[in-house]
Amino acid sequence: MTDAGAFEELNHDVWRPFMEAYTQRDTAAFAQLYAPDLIRVEAATRWVGGLDAYLDRTATFFEDMTDRGATISIAFRFVERVVDGPIASERGIYRIDMLLPAEAGQEPDILRI
Repeated sequence: MTDAGAFEELNHDVWRPFMEAYTQRDTAAFAQLYAPDLIRVEAATRWVGGLDAYLDRTATFFEDMTDRGATISIAFRFVERVVDGPIASERGIYRIDMLLPAEAGQEPDILRI
C-alpha cells in the first residue's frame, strides 16, 4: 500500500469516525477508537490517566456542552505523517469550535480552543 493509501485508510478508520463521534458527543463511539491500554497525557494541565479516566473526562465535557446547548466540531491538520507497514505516527494540531446559543437579542458566542 502506498503512503497515500495508508493515510486515506487512517482517515477513514480513525479520523473521520473521531470527528463524527466528537461532533455527536457520542462517548461510546469515541471509546471504540482507543486501545484498552491507552495512556493519555495532557501536558498543559499536567494530567495523566488511562482509558477509563480519559473517557470519564470526555463524557463530562460532552455532557456539559449538551447541557449548555452547544454545537461542537473538531478538525485536524497534520504536520507529519509516517507509515511503515502496520505502524503509523502522526503529529499535528487540532481545532475545536463550540457554538453556544445566544441570549435573546444577542449574537451567539463562538469559543475556539
